[in-house]
Amino acid sequence: MQYLFVLIRQGNHPTYQQMPLLNLMDTESAVRLLQVLKAICKAQVSEERGNME
Repeated sequence: MQYLFVLIRQGNHPTYQQMPLLNLMDTESAVRLLQVLKAICKAQVSEERGNME
């Protein structure tokens, strides 16, 4: 019902940032969750295509 994502920035000193909690029971939050999941899916597909070349 609730999702918490962490943004990881790589580098010499990696940093971690907790993103806002997303809740499926809240309409606005659920829309943001869907956008995040679509972006993750798109990034995964792009990565897979890059590995095929």
